[in-house]
Amino acid sequence: MASLSFGLYLVATPIGNLKDITLRALDVLRQADIVACEDTRTSRTLLNHYAIRPPRLMAYHDFSDERQRQTVIQAIQGGAAVALISDAGTPLIADPGYKLVQACHDQGLPVIPIPGPCAAVAGLIMAGLPTNRFLFVGFITPKDLDWPRETTVVGYVSCHDITKVLSALQQRFGDQAQIALCREITKLHEGTFRGTPQSVSEALSLRAAQDPKIMGGEWVLVAHIAAQVLDPQTLESEIKALVQAHGVKQAVALAQGLWDVPRKTLYAMALKVAKDPSP
Repeated sequence: MASLSFGLYLVATPIGNLKDITLRALDVLRQADIVACEDTRTSRTLLNHYAIRPPRLMAYHDFSDERQRQTVIQAIQGGAAVALISDAGTPLIADPGYKLVQACHDQGLPVIPIPGPCAAVAGLIMAGLPTNRFLFVGFITPKDLDWPRETTVVGYVSCHDITKVLSALQQRFGDQAQIALCREITKLHEGTFRGTPQSVSEALSLRAAQDPKIMGGEWVLVAHIAAQVLDPQTLESEIKALVQAHGVKQAVALAQGLWDVPRKTLYAMALKVAKDPSP
């Protein structure tokens, strides 16, 4: 590989198995003037494994301030190649880095992605749920379940929230939700629990009773919510409420994500209720 030109390199690193790193990523890390990482202790494990000794290793994380960003910006302006890595996976995907990338663009500095592992994508493709359309929602909490139907949702769940999130999913969507809960992706004890929120919760409880350690770490949750089926009278009432709140066009768009009804039918109903003067 030719010598790196100046710029900010967003380098994806393994999410578990250290072999899951690209040749290009290794080249960049070996040649970078500065490696900026979320946690220097965590990143040293990877760097030491591949005998990489960067001229400068610096911390850049969620609590980094404007002064630290300016340090990176000034280094790049001076001709440095800076590699940004997170503890695991692709930088900026539920990880720090957005403000630094934005600052580079504002200064007209090159930003170069070095693609590779991403826990969200790995969980999505192993879940066995529809992948033609998906929404990444970052870290999931029990109060953050305002999700569209007929769209696969992917996010991360802390071990402290797993039980509560599964319970909230069951209460909100019941058996209309099909989910996959993935743990230790690419690691020795990789595994997936699949089914409804209730069945996954029961299976997880059984496994946890045998091995409490299974509840540790972060998990990837993939969920697909089936479209809701309503009788014609209820559907018309719901469409009317959407039209009054959002107008015809947006009401139809919202309704498509909620109910398994052809767009043509929804549009006709929306136009009909829009002309109805009654409340």
